[in-house]
Amino acid sequence: TLPYLSLFMTFMLLNLGYLDIFSQAIKENQTGDAFLPGECFWDPLCILEGAPDEMKVKMQARELNNGRFAMMAVAAFIVEEALTHKPLITLEPLNVYLFEPIYEVPAVQEWLDLNFAERMI
Repeated sequence: TLPYLSLFMTFMLLNLGYLDIFSQAIKENQTGDAFLPGECFWDPLCILEGAPDEMKVKMQARELNNGRFAMMAVAAFIVEEALTHKPLITLEPLNVYLFEPIYEVPAVQEWLDLNFAERMI
């Protein structure tokens, strides 16, 4: 059998290297000193096209902060598992509903029933 995970990781690293080389070429050829790190393909849907530069910089800062917050959350999960020596999904009482659909949580079901069950009849 092939080591699929190793092949996948090698493929991803090669793609990241290509993206870095491609962004360097864009920096040198198109933007020069005005290039910001991480700007290559930052807005693929062109949502901020035509927006002022101040707004673009604010949105990039917000996106960076969201990414940093997500990394801290994942680090907290890792620390929690390291301290308790149990998988995150089995820790009780806090993580009982971690991987359960929100509509199956009893408090949410009760709220949904109170607000929407009568209208369905």
